[in-house]
Amino acid sequence: MISFSVPGKPLSINAAYKVVRLGRRAGLAKSPEAVAYQTRVRLAAIQAMSGREKLTGDLLFIVTAFWPRRNADSDAATKLTKHALQGVVYENDRIVVEDRSRRGWDPKSPRVEITVRNTTAADWDAL
Repeated sequence: MISFSVPGKPLSINAAYKVVRLGRRAGLAKSPEAVAYQTRVRLAAIQAMSGREKLTGDLLFIVTAFWPRRNADSDAATKLTKHALQGVVYENDRIVVEDRSRRGWDPKSPRVEITVRNTTAADWDAL
């Protein structure tokens, strides 16, 4: 199990991509804000892991995003955060079998709190 906090404003998946032109074709690219956010998450994860082995098996991913204002969905930061942890906390996010997303509001200290742990039968029984 690993738990850690990433200081700073969470980033919504809705703000993570921008349309780019490739000649006459259009595509999507990560915005500079998304790259910066994922870098912050990865650095915090590297520090929290401090040399430990990556998690394996079926994982439960819990993220609580504390936004500066009441205008975000509860799962807005989940996907970007989960992808940022690939290669650091776990090899690939395909082993995350359950997501739990929560939101909170903290104008003075926006942040993302993350817990990743192996899931158990009790987790499923509680549903």
